[in-house]
Amino acid sequence: MQTIYCDIDGVLYDWDAAANHILKRETGKTLTYPSPGWDTLEQEAGPEAWNQLWTTYVGELFTRGPAIQGAKETLKELYVHFLVTLVTSRPKEIEEITKIWLSQENIKFDDLILCGRHTSKPAILPEPPDFFIDDKPSNIVEAQKIWGLSDEQVFVFPATYNDDFDHPSKVKGWEEILEKILGI
Repeated sequence: MQTIYCDIDGVLYDWDAAANHILKRETGKTLTYPSPGWDTLEQEAGPEAWNQLWTTYVGELFTRGPAIQGAKETLKELYVHFLVTLVTSRPKEIEEITKIWLSQENIKFDDLILCGRHTSKPAILPEPPDFFIDDKPSNIVEAQKIWGLSDEQVFVFPATYNDDFDHPSKVKGWEEILEKILGI
């Protein structure tokens, strides 16, 4: 059976919304949403609040946000035809929290791999997938370089922080991914 590797944060889960809500509540600051850059929330919140987000509020950080529009329905359909592995940069220590959110949202998958922050997904995964879905440009570039995936096999999920990443595999959302993979 063919495989799909799919990112979670920014692709399935609106991490930005959860982080923004918690940081606004705890700091009183109105932060930029959606974030225009990878480090925007961290810079706006400041080091103390950012550290607290990743320690005191880590459970809430990874369960409070909503699913990205179309994610649940699309993965449910893809799950019928593919082995779906969710691959995330979340730290390994929050695997159970991640599973709780995935279960609550009824998101179908076969495997879950937590790589940890600042880790290259393509560099540590055992074998290339047939399709790779991510919002981080460097992961897409590395997937193509390390695994030799074509533009038709990778999907750059839209985000404000990758607006300037000009790539033929950039999609508008889940509906387009489903159409390109299954022809629906």
